[in-house]
Amino acid sequence: MWQAGQAGYQYSANSSSLDVCHSVSCLRTPFTVTMAHFFVLLRIPMALKPTIFKVNLQLSDMNRHCYESLSLTVAQHPSETLTRMMVRILVYGLNYHRDLSFTKGLSATDEPELWQVSPSGEVEHWIELGQASPERLRKGVSRAQQISLYAYGSETDIWWQKHQQAITQLPKVSVWQLPAEQLAPLEDMAARNMDLSLMITDDTLMLSSAEHTCEVTLQQLS
Repeated sequence: MWQAGQAGYQYSANSSSLDVCHSVSCLRTPFTVTMAHFFVLLRIPMALKPTIFKVNLQLSDMNRHCYESLSLTVAQHPSETLTRMMVRILVYGLNYHRDLSFTKGLSATDEPELWQVSPSGEVEHWIELGQASPERLRKGVSRAQQISLYAYGSETDIWWQKHQQAITQLPKVSVWQLPAEQLAPLEDMAARNMDLSLMITDDTLMLSSAEHTCEVTLQQLS
């Protein structure tokens, strides 16, 4: 057990709880705390868990004549916004393939947001979101047959002006922009259990729930 006096804490492996003594003018009052309290006392951060969302997605892709009823489990990283998570769902439907899956996302630096991996383990499609750097995209170029980047955010134009030359020189890379103002309804659409429909016609994506609709026009940058 851990014991605290004026000199600090001492630990004994004979106890699974924490016995802490508070010393005020030589008056000690013992009390027992849990391991969670112990982390607080020592100011050790506890890992936050992802939030799980369940999604029923009715997909109607007129461009590919693809019509599917999909059940998805999506984990929202503690540092991920609702808009970003909803963009992942939107892009999943846009690129749907039976071998397409979500990755560890923000929890992994060597994986994209989504990828299509063949049964033999080959990465056929590497999909990134946001304002990725050329260095980030080169990882996909070295591992995948096709790389797609869906850029969004209020400063996408500034990002593209800075990195356009380097990115357009990369082979196998396609870049699309999702206008930030058109993504605004996505956050209101998010819920722990969602019934969504996605209709894709030409470059227009229409994502709908019972109460909200988000229409996005894809703009190809390269």
